[in-house]
Amino acid sequence: MTKSVGNRSKFRHDLDLDGFKPINDRFGHAIGDAVLIKFALLLRDVCRPTDTIARIGGDEFAVLVEGIDSKAEVLVTAWRILDALKPGCDFGGEPLKVGASIGVAIAPFDGLSADQLFETADRALYEAKATGGSSVRMYDTRPDQYGTEGYQKAGRPSDLAGSIEGPRKSA
Repeated sequence: MTKSVGNRSKFRHDLDLDGFKPINDRFGHAIGDAVLIKFALLLRDVCRPTDTIARIGGDEFAVLVEGIDSKAEVLVTAWRILDALKPGCDFGGEPLKVGASIGVAIAPFDGLSADQLFETADRALYEAKATGGSSVRMYDTRPDQYGTEGYQKAGRPSDLAGSIEGPRKSA
């Protein structure tokens, strides 16, 4: 999987379900599979028809988003996914709570090949999981003022409005 992702900005979300293993262990693989199917359908409903959605193993999914020009736009999708999971799901009268951790990588900044983009998004995903889950993280490979790379907590797009659009004027 060394295909180039090109020079246009593309965003990759790596998603991992939080709380899936206890559901699978407690209710069995049939319910676990039903949760995975429900999550895949949720992704299909939340993402744009032009986005590419794939299950990459176990309870991990990836979404490739193209044709977006800003981090804020790609974060809209990430937060819509988390918001859609909040109500949980009901199987046989048993309420099940499942969240997701999401790692985001941006091409061409975080990698030019599909493999590089996957690796960077995966690192951000594990950082999101390490912070307790149900969060979004972006890995910034560009050195900061101290010359180091690092993770950025990816706030909701509305939290970024001032940095994207400039300060809002009050009436």
